[in-house]
Amino acid sequence: MSSYLTNLSKMFGLKQAELVVVNPNKKTNVRNNVGYRLIPRSIAHPFMSCGDYLQIQGAFTNNHVWVTLYNKFEKWVGGLYIDQSHGDNTLVVWHLR
Repeated sequence: MSSYLTNLSKMFGLKQAELVVVNPNKKTNVRNNVGYRLIPRSIAHPFMSCGDYLQIQGAFTNNHVWVTLYNKFEKWVGGLYIDQSHGDNTLVVWHLR
């Protein structure tokens, strides 16, 4: 699922798009499908290149939406202290697992 959303984000580029995720197998108390809708307000991309050290620390800014399996030890997207991160324990690494 995460690779699908990553590719979807790159496909749209700077174009705004709504993302709707619905679970047809689950219903609310009033018999509606359970789901989420992500509505972007503005689109912005990082100014730094992918190899720039600051962009490696903050690589979670490469995409607007990230989906990963829950892990209670993966709490901070840029690592515990983003300014001390080497990019090896961040959201970008987690979604590749």
